[in-house]
Amino acid sequence: SQFVTDNVADLLKRRLLTMPKQVQDILLVASALGNEFEDRVLEMSMSAIAPESEGAHHGERTDLIAASLQEAVDGGILRRTDSSYGFIHDQLQQASFDLCPEEHKNEFQANIGRSLIDNAEEGRELESLLLIA
Repeated sequence: SQFVTDNVADLLKRRLLTMPKQVQDILLVASALGNEFEDRVLEMSMSAIAPESEGAHHGERTDLIAASLQEAVDGGILRRTDSSYGFIHDQLQQASFDLCPEEHKNEFQANIGRSLIDNAEEGRELESLLLIA
């Protein structure tokens, strides 16, 4: 049983590795947010791996994220609902999170938390803190 689970996880990870790097990066951040996430929260969290100063302007960045999310939906990794996205299977979420080397996972998660707080709209800081928890 564990052998089958491990094989499925390996297959899913290989599938993720065939996706473009920008899609992998977005799936990595999304996986740290949970099985389901809102695109606006994902965008707020993206500076954990690509600070705004290093990337495209806000509109270009939003378009890049939307295109990458659509590619992940088309690739059978994510599903889209009215206001959020979700991983098709928890093994896909875990395989996405495993794209981050084990020794960097704690720092990565802390960076996402800082990004959520730093990018929170005024008056919505508490909401960001709850997302982190």
